[in-house]
Amino acid sequence: WDRLKRREDRHAKKVSAVDGVPRHLPALHRAQVVLRRAGRAGFEWPDVSGALAKVREELAEVEEACQVGERARVGEELGDLLLAVTNLCRWHDFEAEDVLQQAVRKFVGRFRRLEEALQREGTALADMAPAALDAAWRSTAQG
Repeated sequence: WDRLKRREDRHAKKVSAVDGVPRHLPALHRAQVVLRRAGRAGFEWPDVSGALAKVREELAEVEEACQVGERARVGEELGDLLLAVTNLCRWHDFEAEDVLQQAVRKFVGRFRRLEEALQREGTALADMAPAALDAAWRSTAQG
């Protein structure tokens, strides 16, 4: 009976457009699938400006939560921001996972160049003042 019930549940009609998206997918991919399905169901901005405005709105909410200092709220707002950015990727027909992987590769390359430059100068990263560190980071943009 249990096996039959489970099989019956698997074949039940979906009630929501976002039903059936596997929970085991990586979060960015799952978010993109859910957002794509919601968009096809009609939950969509008329144009990309709505998606951009949502990113700005969510960023403002992250900033406000950081100022208040409520850790749980900061986490919630960061999640909302990530979802809004993922939706913006979808709007431009990018896979959010690929975009993030590319950004990580770019960061790693720049960070390594920064470390090498500081090592040549005999400077420790942890000992640098924020302004000097920012200037050194900017100098790694080329290359």
